[in-house]
Amino acid sequence: MSQPFRLSDSDDEDESISDANQGSEDTSLIAMLQFVQEQIAALYQSFESKIHYDEVKNRQITVLHQEVQSQREGLHWRILRPIFLDLIMLYDDLETECVRFTNTSEIGKVLLDFRATVEEILFRHGVEKYSSDTSAFNKESHRSIRTVTTTDPALDLLIAHRIRNGFKYEGHILRPEWVETYRFVPDSKGAV
Repeated sequence: MSQPFRLSDSDDEDESISDANQGSEDTSLIAMLQFVQEQIAALYQSFESKIHYDEVKNRQITVLHQEVQSQREGLHWRILRPIFLDLIMLYDDLETECVRFTNTSEIGKVLLDFRATVEEILFRHGVEKYSSDTSAFNKESHRSIRTVTTTDPALDLLIAHRIRNGFKYEGHILRPEWVETYRFVPDSKGAV
């Protein structure tokens, strides 16, 4: 007859060894999970640090790009402005000389043609000649070269005569329009 299966003392020992091994494996697994968790936390911290560093760098790059753009735009203006002013001065000198010579003389015709050429050069490079339609003096677009005294207070600071056209480039005034303005001076006869 066969005997039913029974746990022997050795089976109980195997079970206790197995439980001990299981406990040891659990402790080892917990330690391993804690290590992985620490590594993930360190990786997360490193990632956050890198993201912050990149944000700071991107802001710096944006600021530097804006500075370069503003310098580039300013550089274009600073280079062209003196050249344009010299061409405008040449234009004015030619206009003055054209007045000295009659339009019928050969020299007068050559000077008129040369003045038109200078004006064309300025126009091709974006410089516009202007003369305002208003009779009121505006210190931003006009320059008063001379004043004409008047006893009429309504004429005070109005344009009496236009002397030379103004020139502008991309909204910047290169040379304001030269004008004569009225200046009110009270009539001394009416004084008591």
